[in-house]
Amino acid sequence: MATITVRGNGTVAATPDDVTVGLTFEALRPTPAEAFREASDRATAVVALLDELGVPEGARLTSAVSLREHGEHVEGRWQHRGYRAATRVAVRLSDGELASRVLSEAVAVDGDGREAHVMSPGSAAAPSRRTAGSARAGSRPRARA
Repeated sequence: MATITVRGNGTVAATPDDVTVGLTFEALRPTPAEAFREASDRATAVVALLDELGVPEGARLTSAVSLREHGEHVEGRWQHRGYRAATRVAVRLSDGELASRVLSEAVAVDGDGREAHVMSPGSAAAPSRRTAGSARAGSRPRARA
């Protein structure tokens, strides 16, 4: 029995149908508790803003919380400078105008890090992944014939 192997590439163009806005709030303080409290307070202020803007609770989540010692090397020696805590809030929206408002108004609440991802997993990419998966699955039986 002969075997035929087929390989190929495909491209599917799609307009993004949602935006994920990620906001990271950091605080550098002398103790871990103070750093966590300040980062948490900043994130809580943004959650209140999201409520005000009408962002559904299901469209947002705390995606990361971290704490690390902060310091620097001075004359070849490590100098402890405190603790850095960070809280990241991710918001997934289908309204680009609302996403822009969330981003700009959240920065005014004192966000240190801002990034916007034009397309998140499960949005416009999902149909193209399903199509590619179907094409792959459908090509195997025919290639063996």
